[in-house]
Amino acid sequence: MKECGVDADKKVLLYASGNIINTRQTGGVKRFIELAQYSVEKEIKIGRYKIYSDLCCSENNDILKKAGLKAKYHMHELPQIKLFKFIPPEACIFLRNKCVFREIKKEKYDAVIVFDVPPAIGLCLARVKNIILMIRKDMIGYEKVSVNGQINLKKRLKIAMQWLSEGITLLKAKTVICQCEYDKNVLLKRHGFIRKVIEAKFRIQINNVNPSWIINKSLTDETTGLNRDKSEFWVCFIGEFEDLRKGQELFLKAAESIVKKEGAVRFILIGGGKKLNIYKEKYNHPYIKFLGRMDNPLSLLKKTDMLVVPSLADSCPNTIMEALYNEVPVIGSNAGGIPEMINDDSAVFDLEWSILEKKITQIYRDKVYYKELKEKQKKRKEELSFNWTEIIFKLLING
Repeated sequence: MKECGVDADKKVLLYASGNIINTRQTGGVKRFIELAQYSVEKEIKIGRYKIYSDLCCSENNDILKKAGLKAKYHMHELPQIKLFKFIPPEACIFLRNKCVFREIKKEKYDAVIVFDVPPAIGLCLARVKNIILMIRKDMIGYEKVSVNGQINLKKRLKIAMQWLSEGITLLKAKTVICQCEYDKNVLLKRHGFIRKVIEAKFRIQINNVNPSWIINKSLTDETTGLNRDKSEFWVCFIGEFEDLRKGQELFLKAAESIVKKEGAVRFILIGGGKKLNIYKEKYNHPYIKFLGRMDNPLSLLKKTDMLVVPSLADSCPNTIMEALYNEVPVIGSNAGGIPEMINDDSAVFDLEWSILEKKITQIYRDKVYYKELKEKQKKRKEELSFNWTEIIFKLLING
């Protein structure tokens, strides 16, 4: 990263409390890396300001170098001792890295960018100023959906701790950037007692369809071993089989009903997870294919006729962005920020498998409707094609 000099107009820190390279590459992690790489690749000038940036994470610079990055601060990982099992991980990270937080405070950054509440709580406890909190998901909403209403005492305590941490970070943050209006409204409702204090801090910035990893993965192919008959209509689902949040059961119930009636419709499911084999046994049908985890699911997505995103809770699913970029028609549930992303009521469905069944069948049978859907989503692709990293830095300076 560029070192902060005495002549710097604005100093920015991108803060992560853990790994960013050797970790599960979620959409949030990819966005964080893209911001870091953007700040390295070019000298950033916004108006009359010149921006200098630093990076904090737990990985060493030998690992980061492969991604073209270099960290100024390195967080210490937690030792494997029993005591830490009874303390929230981020509290442990704070206690283990007090010296790092002191160094960060000394630098007096104009903006400290952090993704989501868990890593932000350490900055708040250390009283770091100018925190830019980027909310990537409805943390508590996801938690409740994933347990399907089965909330025991342990879960209640976890949710209570999440609620408290969320409130603290919203109060301490200088600016809160959400991906969608839905997340903003959920947070304001959940923390109504501080709404008047925090509401003015919120900014909404939807994601773009053309980040570097979507472009790069869309250009490469991966062998799938599937042979396609031109008369077939392929419907795709991409998501991990870990919990109920991605709506796998909803999708598969609709698929099971459709394949009994429509001989040319095929359902392709991409994603691994602990419960994959359970679903494979339950929905065992030659027209329903489970492919497991793929390194590059976009190589297959491009060859399908439609993507379905049946999430029970989701802020801004990357799969929708990937489908829009590759001009594969996508329909999604009315949950979370999905309707804002698609921006077309005719491509959004209620969370009932019978309604989804009707929607898929309508699109398959009505070629005119299918063509109109493609044309509308090409326009949406144009609306969501922009330089996201540049906009975020402008928000930091001008927001």
